[in-house]
Amino acid sequence: MESVSSSPTKDNSWHSESDECSFQEALSKRENVDKDTFRRKVMNATLLPYRLAWKGFSWSTYPVRKVWGWRKDQYSQQKTRNNLDEADHLFAELVPRPPEDVYEAQRQSAVDRWLFGQSAYKCGTVESALEDNNSSSMEGKDDTRKVALVSSFSKFCGYSPLLLFLNWWRNRNNRHAIYELYKVLNNASTYMEWYNSAQLLDRLEGNDEWKHHDIESINFCCDLQLLRNRLVELGMLYRENDIRRLVFVVRAGLQRRFAGLCHPDLHKYSHVGTKSVVEDYVHVIAWLLEYLSTVDFANVSETVETKEISEGEFRNSPSNPLLDSIRKGFPTDERNQKKKEEVALQQKLSVFNEMRHSYGRTALLLSGGAKMGLYHLGVAKALLDQRLLPRVISGSSAGAIIASFIGIFRDEELRILLNTLVNPRTKEKIRLEFFDNGVSLKRRLKRLWKKGILYDIRHLTSCMRNNLGDITFAEAYECTRRIINITVAPIRGTESILLNYLTAPNVLIWSAVGASCALPVIFSPVQLVAKDSDGQLVPYYLEGVKWMDGSINADVPLQRIGELFNVNHFIVSQTNPHVIPRGSRLMKSRFAKMIKAELKFRYWQLNELGLVPWIVSSIFPVLTQPFEGDVTIMPGLGLSDIIHLFSNPTEEEIQEYIRLGEYYTFPKIDVVRHHTLIELTLDACVERVGKQLFDLSFSSSHRSGGDSRTGWTRRAPSWLWLDTFLSPNSTISTPSQTPRLSHHSSFVRNNSQLERQLSKKREGKSTSSSFTISRENSVEFEENDQHH
Repeated sequence: MESVSSSPTKDNSWHSESDECSFQEALSKRENVDKDTFRRKVMNATLLPYRLAWKGFSWSTYPVRKVWGWRKDQYSQQKTRNNLDEADHLFAELVPRPPEDVYEAQRQSAVDRWLFGQSAYKCGTVESALEDNNSSSMEGKDDTRKVALVSSFSKFCGYSPLLLFLNWWRNRNNRHAIYELYKVLNNASTYMEWYNSAQLLDRLEGNDEWKHHDIESINFCCDLQLLRNRLVELGMLYRENDIRRLVFVVRAGLQRRFAGLCHPDLHKYSHVGTKSVVEDYVHVIAWLLEYLSTVDFANVSETVETKEISEGEFRNSPSNPLLDSIRKGFPTDERNQKKKEEVALQQKLSVFNEMRHSYGRTALLLSGGAKMGLYHLGVAKALLDQRLLPRVISGSSAGAIIASFIGIFRDEELRILLNTLVNPRTKEKIRLEFFDNGVSLKRRLKRLWKKGILYDIRHLTSCMRNNLGDITFAEAYECTRRIINITVAPIRGTESILLNYLTAPNVLIWSAVGASCALPVIFSPVQLVAKDSDGQLVPYYLEGVKWMDGSINADVPLQRIGELFNVNHFIVSQTNPHVIPRGSRLMKSRFAKMIKAELKFRYWQLNELGLVPWIVSSIFPVLTQPFEGDVTIMPGLGLSDIIHLFSNPTEEEIQEYIRLGEYYTFPKIDVVRHHTLIELTLDACVERVGKQLFDLSFSSSHRSGGDSRTGWTRRAPSWLWLDTFLSPNSTISTPSQTPRLSHHSSFVRNNSQLERQLSKKREGKSTSSSFTISRENSVEFEENDQHH
């Protein structure tokens, strides 16, 4: 019997060669699969005990893990619920309210507490009330001595890590709410939202304790006891209805820095607000001024009374023209009453005008800064929305552009301009393309080599003329009652000149803006253009004097504005890139101030000896000139701001600058309101009393057939006199009248006859120089004199 071989042979007939090849391939693949499967089985067998142990452990701890997870979920849900309830409680006060109602509750509570409150001093006389107040304050001094050591020790440990840790531990429960409120502060779109969030932050961070704490004193900057005594005295006089004494006491305390009311340290310890006594004093004085403007002075003051004469004395007198005229104007009872009321209103108006003069005014000063000057638009918008925009506006360089927009448009028109960037008079988009960036770099370098400038000033003046029109300083003042001040400097000289409706009434605003923006190397100097008596555009100086940027020597002209318009409170919006770092906390330290004072002293010594080089003498005053005011608003400075400093902004960039300007202004609005509330109240009182006096004089003169401005004298429209829309001193009849942009006004027509003679001489005389005014090319002077 033949044995069968294990390997197939060619003689076998049950398979072929192709079947053998396929069999070998399948066998090889099978061997590979078996190897992988074997390895996997070995690995599973090795890890099986460990897996069984882990499964057993997980099954045994399943109830514990389930309970722990349930407790953890419950704790997280409870914490989230508590945070939501706390956030709802905190943000419940963030409801939309009108801007005038933000401070209404504070004002009403202050008036009720000091004038109407039942908890006020119930003494018979003012002297007894002051004695009780002083005695209570003396009793409180013992408590002050007891806590003096503790407060000084706490101030000493103010920067210690332990106190910082304790402060963090105290606010651990409110950290989430504080974090959310800070986010609201950073993203607030309206001041109402910002104010309510800051007020809640003061409450959570414990700043309200400092506001209402009577033991802790800040007498180094503010006399709180004097303010408290004055409030007690005012409350007693008001309840006794002693108007004469009340006017005397109110007028005696009407000083802007009375008892340290405007000290900067008062607003350093809280986000919003200051000591409650200081806030109450400002609110009570403002309320009393409004109250006194409505009181009838004819019954409480000594006025000039006409002598009563019986009509029977003239009946039997002979007839003559003199007695006939006397009989026609015989003072009846009605006329005596009218005369008494008119004299009383004149006396009241004089009192309020004198109080306003002694209290002073506020000015808004806008610095230069090229493209960064667009931050001024946001500053103006924030102040305008809160009715805190001053009437005195000053600008230099880029600030002159924004000041011109603020000065020629009324409040409603200015709101439209800032919200839509549309000129409300021409219904066109405003042009802010001040640089001819379309010029190639080669051409700009060639212009710099030949003429010493980088950009063409005609591009800027043409843009400003399209935006503003041919309007002068005097016409802008007649239209809006805002005083525009623009700083310029002659090319030969060091003293800057302030242009406004008093110093240069007939100068066109767009030409003054072009001169103020003419920074050396950037723009060329220009001539000033004015309107003559016939409405023709002529050079302001016939000698051809050219002007350049005045911010080199006087970026914020504090002294000159104070001299002209009785300004003693300055709001400075500073956007110069080389000045913003000087406003940092490091530069305001005592060590930095000591170094700056030493440098100024050494410079003065060397300058007196004549050892200062001319380069240092020309640069040092620019760096050491004042750049801050009573309230200074400074934006942040980034690298992109410096790179794009001399580029034309887009509409989106302008909107972003406005938003950031508002963001940097919101923390300062409460300080501005605290400093200017009494001033704004005095302006409103003068407006109200002046309108009453004008209506009374107009009605009496209209019935008698006389002039409606009898008894008034036409005066210069200055800050010293009543400058209301309805006063006879005004050169316009209604506030809705707007000056014509292309024609001359009656104010310029009646200016003088000297300009008529000069214009006639210029018409008859043929000169070689050309002076052309066109809206496309702005002002074109001689080509040889275009660039100095």
